[in-house]
Amino acid sequence: MSKVLSLWRNELARIIRRPFLFVVTIIMTALCLGFTGLFKFVNTLDQMDYNNWYNDESIIDDEINHYQNEITALEQALTQSTSGTVEYENIMSDLVSAYNEQVYYQTLKEYELPYYTIEKSFLDETAYSLASAQTNLKYSDYYQLNEQEISRFENQISRYQSILKKQSYKEYIDLQKDLLKEQNYSEEEKAIYEQALDYQYTCNPEGILSIVGEAEQWKNDKLSLLHKQYYSDGVYVPLTESLTKELENNIAVYEYKMGKGLLQNTSNENFPVELALSATSGLCRSFLLFVLIILAGGCISSDIQSGAVKGLIIAPVKRSKIFFAKILSLLTVGVIGTLVCALISLASQCLFFGYSSIPPYIFASGGTAHKLSPVLYLIAQMFVWLLPVLLVMTFAVMLSAVTRSTAISIGVSIAVYFVCSSALSFINLGIVKGEWVKFLPFQHMDLTTAFFPYSTVSSLLDAVGFTTAPSLGFSLIYLFVLTLCLGYIAFDSFTRRDI
Repeated sequence: MSKVLSLWRNELARIIRRPFLFVVTIIMTALCLGFTGLFKFVNTLDQMDYNNWYNDESIIDDEINHYQNEITALEQALTQSTSGTVEYENIMSDLVSAYNEQVYYQTLKEYELPYYTIEKSFLDETAYSLASAQTNLKYSDYYQLNEQEISRFENQISRYQSILKKQSYKEYIDLQKDLLKEQNYSEEEKAIYEQALDYQYTCNPEGILSIVGEAEQWKNDKLSLLHKQYYSDGVYVPLTESLTKELENNIAVYEYKMGKGLLQNTSNENFPVELALSATSGLCRSFLLFVLIILAGGCISSDIQSGAVKGLIIAPVKRSKIFFAKILSLLTVGVIGTLVCALISLASQCLFFGYSSIPPYIFASGGTAHKLSPVLYLIAQMFVWLLPVLLVMTFAVMLSAVTRSTAISIGVSIAVYFVCSSALSFINLGIVKGEWVKFLPFQHMDLTTAFFPYSTVSSLLDAVGFTTAPSLGFSLIYLFVLTLCLGYIAFDSFTRRDI
């Protein structure tokens, strides 16, 4: 064992002394800082200037005039058609639609609302609802509305106008709650809908409707538990005991995030902040991948070609110990490199956006939510990425031992990795299907979602079992067995063949 450790220290020292490692580290750090700085610059751009390109008042006037001309033409065509015919119904439908659009743009102009916004807000939604209610009153005879329905629309119009005048998101939420009373929901369903609206208001006080993903998904999961079935891909799936527990965990995660203000911000304004960390992490992983493949692809073949391995064998040292020392040194470099990459990504994000821009990982077990700190979460993600990379490293070592060619080992290993990544994209799109797909290595090259199923709103659907991806346990066993087989081939070739 002492000889293996001594050989390991020698191998590790040889690797660390290589100049290209320092060059790669410097380039990687500079690029990460540059990319994060670029995203910081993009994030500071004035979005309102972009909006103003589309919000000239003359554009709204043009829309109003356009629909007014269309209404005039349709009203003339209506007088020349016979009531009750298909032609009459088609003209009437177009007339109602044109009038609704005209009122909508008139509402935007009256309340000085933007014609175009990057984020859809409750004000735009209210303006369209107001236009629809006024259209229903305008053509009440066509819709055959009774006095009660007319009174209801008049009340809604008054409340819509109040919301737009005060620009009150609280009034908007209260109106949505009152509208629930008119729906044919059970008391349990109404309670869930009302709670979802309360979450929506608490977590999104600005009223940006694109930042309500957690509240909406919480509502859907609560309704699924209430009805004991889950709606997925157009069909209702009966809930099993395991899926019920997963939904309870999902709900616990949503409630924790909404209660602590840790929501996933899907707004365009926050997009550069989120993309910066993802881009730098991906960049660091790419650099580390190439470094590990280069080191693994030349760990045996380069020593054989240079004759360095002969000096070790003459020492004498068993070939098996030399082999294990090389593998151990590669694993050590992989672990150290992963930590370095995580720290570079973390430092870049903190430097430009602050520590608070890095989200923690919220997960649940037994219906209770827990939090993993941002630093540990980022490091854990990097190590999860490293697991399938170890398979590629072992493949490169095997080629290095079998072919005795560094160029072939590195080139083929890199090509195989990218082929696996491309194949995984096709599998995720559903182009390739079947149980046999689970036994291909492509399916096991990305374990991030399996380890962290609560990282995003969309991936929570995978957490409740609505996915064709192999289980985490199966993937880990598969990677271990395949890595062991490739490692044995490399070991057998290195210890038995002539050097």
